[in-house]
Amino acid sequence: MGEGPGTARAKAPGRIAIPGWTQRSNAFGGRDPVGLQAWSQAAVAHLVPGMTSITKHLRYYSLHCWLISHCPPNATSQDQQRRVRRAEVTIGLAALLGQPGATGISGEEALSPVIPRIAAQPPNAEVDIRPHSDDPKSPGRYLKAEGGAFGSVYLPSERDMGLVEDFAAVSRADTRPCGASLAAAYGKSLGQSASRHLIGAMETGKITPAGLRLLAQVAGLEFVPPGSEEERLLRQCLAEPDRFHDAPISVRDAAARRAQSVRLLLTLAQGGVPSNDPVKLREVLFRGSPAPGAAPLNHPDLHRWRALFTNEHARIALECLLNALADVAQQQGAGIPPDNAVTSLIHSCLPTIGTNVTLSDWAASLDASALNEDLGLASMGAAGGRRKPLRSPTRDECAAALRSIAILWRQTPASGPVRLLLRSPVREGTSRRSAAAPLADFDANSQMPALQALVAVMRRHVVDRHLAIAASKLVQTRNYTYQLQMTDGLLHDGEIAASGYTQTRLVTLSAYLRSVGLLGPDYRISSVGQGYLEA
Repeated sequence: MGEGPGTARAKAPGRIAIPGWTQRSNAFGGRDPVGLQAWSQAAVAHLVPGMTSITKHLRYYSLHCWLISHCPPNATSQDQQRRVRRAEVTIGLAALLGQPGATGISGEEALSPVIPRIAAQPPNAEVDIRPHSDDPKSPGRYLKAEGGAFGSVYLPSERDMGLVEDFAAVSRADTRPCGASLAAAYGKSLGQSASRHLIGAMETGKITPAGLRLLAQVAGLEFVPPGSEEERLLRQCLAEPDRFHDAPISVRDAAARRAQSVRLLLTLAQGGVPSNDPVKLREVLFRGSPAPGAAPLNHPDLHRWRALFTNEHARIALECLLNALADVAQQQGAGIPPDNAVTSLIHSCLPTIGTNVTLSDWAASLDASALNEDLGLASMGAAGGRRKPLRSPTRDECAAALRSIAILWRQTPASGPVRLLLRSPVREGTSRRSAAAPLADFDANSQMPALQALVAVMRRHVVDRHLAIAASKLVQTRNYTYQLQMTDGLLHDGEIAASGYTQTRLVTLSAYLRSVGLLGPDYRISSVGQGYLEA
């Protein structure tokens, strides 16, 4: 581990710099090394349908409906894809020209470098967008996907919203928000002049700086024009499930669940909880109340949110311990028996646990008020990746991981609502594997000596489970995801890997609510949002 035997540093009270609860991880590559993340992902999709953590701007939904509506009926799929890419590049350039440094724009890394040159050109100069949209070999290509951000990112979400049917067809309905009505509303928001510029860019691959500046004014991505028909329709899509009473059942159900999450975010914002802060949201929803000691939130999905974050906290702790065992195996060139590796790891980070105390008594002795700090430390031992170099967990981080799981067990009784949810798949066909399994082993082993019980839990849910998952992935997908290998009963060739909390889409939803005026520019609840809660 990062700190060898005898190098643990004493922690002065109040001197720990708690890193929130974790660093966000942007790419898991489908590893799920201890098998718990699939349950979390299914829970997130159930709770916040119609968006993902990478669909940053709600107004892309309007743009894509408008694009499909303006595609010639005899266009080939290649023509459709090219028009989509050109339109997305044009809107991206306009957004960056109007708001330098804007984020969440499709292809912003490729488009941002050309903004100073465009800004310096005469208003009627020619800006050729084709190197960014058409040429697959161009270093300035904004996205590799042939269907652009629409085909690769937004299409499933817009289908869940009931706005589009496929890459070339919008939904049509007389009594509810649909793709055709949103397309017309977006065109009205653009106006005739800006629409001509955007259509010209789609058809020719060229536009003027003046055209981009006009689009920046009327087609900006961050806010929908207040009071517009476009804003009204998008607000209905997000927060008014009654509008979908005659929609297909999948769209109707998604609208109802999405509206519940909208109401939850607005309620939290009303109580002063920053709805764009993923760490604070995680803390509040796991606790179930806006602040320690405050009354519980009154929300129908509260137990499901608590189950989600219980699963996530347990997963992060187990992945921290997996990284630590990978480090132990890496240092043992000749290999080490798994029980020896696990026992030595637990002894090194919990040297006083001994064999004279039961698992139940040890867990009862832990300070539950320190859970936030322990979760922060455990997440540091599981973190790493593109922005943070990988390293082995420290002894303190591993101890925090073990304490976290024990406190989670204490706080979630076997017959309570959180455990009941964890024991079932979120919906039919999704993963049944969740934190219910390791917590059930705590139940079964509660009267065993603590050390022996922890060794059994780690052996089963870290070592054995990881080896089974990695073997399955190798067979099914040919992806090598082993962090540990075992040959002739010995662990060897450990490899540390990055980990992080599953993104819950709540920050994305918060940005959407801000776009349509239910939250203010500062993410505080607006008068419109207040009226929605009171209706």
